Amino acid sequence: MKVGILGVGEVGSAIRKLVRTRHQIFVKDLDRDEIKNQKINFLHVCIPYTSRFVSIVKANIKEINPQLVIIESTVAVGTVRKIFEKTKVPIAHSPLRGMHPNLLKGLRTFVKFIGPISPLIGKKVAKYYQDLGLKTKICHSPEETELAKLLDTTYYAWNIVFCKEVKKLCNQYKVDFKTVYTGFNQTYNQGYQKLGKPFVARPILKPVPGGFGGHCLYENAKILKSQLGKKFQTIIKPILKIGKKNAECSRN
Repeated sequence: MKVGILGVGEVGSAIRKLVRTRHQIFVKDLDRDEIKNQKINFLHVCIPYTSRFVSIVKANIKEINPQLVIIESTVAVGTVRKIFEKTKVPIAHSPLRGMHPNLLKGLRTFVKFIGPISPLIGKKVAKYYQDLGLKTKICHSPEETELAKLLDTTYYAWNIVFCKEVKKLCNQYKVDFKTVYTGFNQTYNQGYQKLGKPFVARPILKPVPGGFGGHCLYENAKILKSQLGKKFQTIIKPILKIGKKNAECSRN
């Protein structure tokens, strides 16, 4: 099968390494176009989300004419449906999860959620990924996976903000952060594990000076902010403020 990849940054490169084990790969990026004149079966869209995302993808679908499109990018809720309405090409959303820059390991580790435009498309995409060795979960719609991915990274960003604020309070009161935050959370998790409630476990982070720009937390929070009500927009402001400082808080 001939598979096209639109955008070969870290996301596209990971998809390329995964898919080339079974299929012919053709890529298209700013400096090259191997897809031209090829009859592409599946097209993976891996370009960053911008205000022009829908129009760019629409133009490429019209030019490439793939049988099926998989949007791997993190996008605003409703984006995939807009593309389908403009192109009528079978399409699904299936965002990546994992740690940059080694996203291939994440692809092979996490369940690959699929938000299809229809149940039939969901089954086709699931079989495609399963044949590549991935675990899959078919959702009801692309809106489910679009929102889930945005909330996933924003939840992590919120935990970073909380960790940093706790560190400030510890400095203010001249108390040990490792006791107040790390020790209490570690023993909290251990206790509830023994009580048979591992689902209430808390993430435990390290306070790193600066922001948390990273590859996705800040950008995804900006996408989410544009779709939220006023109350949630107020909540998300600290994430955007800290994210501008472009550093990162790592997991323990």
